[in-house]
Amino acid sequence: MADEKNLTYRIDLENNLITEVFVGDYNMNDIILFQEKIFRDERYSRPLNVLLDLRRSVPGFSVNDLDNLVSVSVKLGNTSKNVKIAFVSELPRHVVDSVIIGNIFTSKKINAEAKAFSTIEAALNWLNVNR
Repeated sequence: MADEKNLTYRIDLENNLITEVFVGDYNMNDIILFQEKIFRDERYSRPLNVLLDLRRSVPGFSVNDLDNLVSVSVKLGNTSKNVKIAFVSELPRHVVDSVIIGNIFTSKKINAEAKAFSTIEAALNWLNVNR
């Protein structure tokens, strides 16, 4: 991918939402370091739904690594509350990731949902965010 790697986030406590934007190629270590940064942010309060904008990014890891990613994320964020994660992308890989992560949540009895969308508007609607 031609874009330089950039992972950013914005916390919107009024809408119980964190928006994460990934640009460029990213790997597991990038995600873990990024999540550590978010969870250290004093504005971060749990639980927050997640709008994950992946439209300009490409994952640089295997779908087989997703189970480990979920485990690390849950541990870092101390997450066990009801949250929704909306993946926004048109790449089949991101859709597959959202399905696998949803299945991991179910198998590990994590009270969370993951779903893929092709538009921000549809994702925000599912997250019950009115803008």
